[in-house]
Amino acid sequence: ANMAGATTQFRIANTGWSSGEQWDGILFGVAISNVKLDPDSFALLTAPVLPAASGPNPANGATDVPRDVTLSWMPGEFAPALNGHRVYLGESFGDVDDGVGGVTLSAASYTPAQRLAFETTYYWRVDEVNAPPDSTVFKGDVWSFTTEPFAYAIDNVIATASSSSPGKDPENTVNGSGLDDRGLLHGNVSQDTMWLSRVVGSVEPAWIEFEFDQVYKLHELWVWNSNDGFEQAVGFGFKDVTIEYSVDGANYTTLGTTHEFAQAPGTSGYSHNTTVDFGGASAKYVKLTANSNWASTLSGLSEVRFFYTPVSAREPSPDSGAIDVDPDVTFAWRAGREAATHDVYVSIDEQAVIDGIAPVMTVTDAGYNSALDLASTYYWRVDEVNEAETPSIWQGDIWSFSTPEYLVVDDFESYNDIDPPDPQSHRIFESWIDGFGIPTNGALVGNDLPPYAETGTVHSGRQSMPLFYSNTGGANYSEATRTFATLQDWNNYGIQTLGLWFHGTPGNTGQLYVKINGLKVLYDGDADALARPLWTLWKIDLSVGANLQSVTTLTVGVDSATAAGTVYVDDIALYRIAPQGPQSPGTDNLVAYYAMENNTRDGSGAGNDGVLVDGRFAQDAYRGTVLVVDGIDDVVQVPHSASIGFNDATNLTLTLWAQPTKLPRLTWTGVITKNRDVGANSAYGIWISTSNQWHFRVGSTSGNANVPAAPGATQEWHFVVMTHDADATTLRGYLDGRMIYENTSSDPAPLTAESPLWIGGAQGVTEYYPGTLDEVRIYNRVLSSGEMSFVGAQ
Repeated sequence: ANMAGATTQFRIANTGWSSGEQWDGILFGVAISNVKLDPDSFALLTAPVLPAASGPNPANGATDVPRDVTLSWMPGEFAPALNGHRVYLGESFGDVDDGVGGVTLSAASYTPAQRLAFETTYYWRVDEVNAPPDSTVFKGDVWSFTTEPFAYAIDNVIATASSSSPGKDPENTVNGSGLDDRGLLHGNVSQDTMWLSRVVGSVEPAWIEFEFDQVYKLHELWVWNSNDGFEQAVGFGFKDVTIEYSVDGANYTTLGTTHEFAQAPGTSGYSHNTTVDFGGASAKYVKLTANSNWASTLSGLSEVRFFYTPVSAREPSPDSGAIDVDPDVTFAWRAGREAATHDVYVSIDEQAVIDGIAPVMTVTDAGYNSALDLASTYYWRVDEVNEAETPSIWQGDIWSFSTPEYLVVDDFESYNDIDPPDPQSHRIFESWIDGFGIPTNGALVGNDLPPYAETGTVHSGRQSMPLFYSNTGGANYSEATRTFATLQDWNNYGIQTLGLWFHGTPGNTGQLYVKINGLKVLYDGDADALARPLWTLWKIDLSVGANLQSVTTLTVGVDSATAAGTVYVDDIALYRIAPQGPQSPGTDNLVAYYAMENNTRDGSGAGNDGVLVDGRFAQDAYRGTVLVVDGIDDVVQVPHSASIGFNDATNLTLTLWAQPTKLPRLTWTGVITKNRDVGANSAYGIWISTSNQWHFRVGSTSGNANVPAAPGATQEWHFVVMTHDADATTLRGYLDGRMIYENTSSDPAPLTAESPLWIGGAQGVTEYYPGTLDEVRIYNRVLSSGEMSFVGAQ
């Protein structure tokens, strides 16, 4: 390394000046760069190099680990592919730490030859061994895990009884009341911690019954008998007990003969002293009947706990209720302990899965792969089967998950501004190949200087693709093409539609198109969509004849002999069910409409005509006739009307086109507002702040401190929408078809003033709007996204 012309040696871990200036430690990886590093590259270089094994699976300290577990880990950086790992496993921490035994492996995983013992803590470590000739051993940490118990406690048990005394209800026997924090030792205060029967009429044996949430294979019953402080004298505890069990609550089987429950000592710190072996009986109900007690005519119990062996499928993957699950899904579950095979039912019809008439797949392993449709909710269950057992089938629970609505082709979020030769460079024009250096192709992708991707005009996320086109100067087409590194299969998962969002610019001309594997598809929507500064969804029917099983290229372009302009592209995705496109809202709940066609009359039919105070109408090259206001005293005033409500109890949608003049402002600008009460200076509606940000306010929702971090107002046309959902108390703001603001509030702040509606200002203060306005609409309902798109296209 040449540092300021020095010709001396470059040293690592030693300065060469004196023997005392040595590095005392370990270094892994030293890098020197002759260029200034950007943060992403610096983070890459400073990523830790780990020569030892890490990331144990099961995690260190894990419990309830299956006995047939496969151990895995993140291998060290230097471990060779062949015989690079040595694994130590055992029940003794000392033996594992001392390296007793051990198995040498090439793979970073290990499955013990024998199933592990139940409820046992195991210790393990992995040493990573360098390749010869040095064969350095990086000793690993000692990790531990505990295997599953033989039986599990049943939760959420319901208890009913023949009778009960006040405050000594049967549910006290299953709710843990009276037990210590470990759930092992019971106290001797009976009130609200134990169950005690009550004599009513003739004396009959007292009974208590327990209901589980499903049928279980029962292993044991633990009993804490009645343990009142006077138990040794009064003898409330069960003595001779008949135990019955049932799977349906109607047909019962007696477990063996009469069972004797041991008497409790009547002292605090009482551990259960009766254990009943159920021998694997299948039951959803268990009934205990006291044929006799230890002394009294009353009967009681402190606590019971039932244990079962897990024979049903459990721990589903995907998790039940999961969303956006990859349609190439791997079904997995923790198998029932006795299962020989697994019957897997999967369907979008929940009832068919419940009834067992859905398609079934029989597998021998606890998992299988499947390709599913997009935009679907699937229901599934696993029945565990073993013909050698009784019962031979254990029916599983119903689980569900949903697949995503779409698959992303390119959302333009992954591109960065890192220049070559940095290996992390991923610039947008390196993936979307444009006309740079090609005289016949007039397209250029990306900005000249960072950020190369567009960060201001985006449909979602933080970036879109700017496509500059000019079919002049010898260029006869303008297009950009992405070639996929991996073949794309667009003929799977029920895919029907390619969706592409584009945003035009006023003055644009030309014919937008895409090519799929070279097959050209023309945009067939509104002719002026390319010139509309609004996000528009283009839905492309994929029954176009292209080879969709092997898509290698996707092209976006504009055709025209003299076309020139800019179009932004975002969120290219594949759909089974195409997203909602523009839908006419009609006149349903339209309470005011100002077309600004040389007047301020209400075109909705509601009679909410406005009065123009100064201001003028003019012709705009893009919008036609528009209203121009000066920001000083021009405004449209609409007299108060009960049909136009701006309060928290009102469903509301405001839509308008605005071209604000971007000037330094000392005050906020009211675009369309209505005062909340008499003499108030804070009105509800749409504003522009002094920092040129759009601001939305209804009732107590929003406020000056909650100016949304949205794109600033500019001297361009914008389609602005505000909605208020009274039922969900949700206020949203949209700019050019993109939601830029959302807030909720349940604190009502009603609009009490019978104030006029102001278009172009705010009543009572000098907060006038400078610029142009067009197509102002007010609905007293919330428009859908499709309806907003339709209105924005007008």
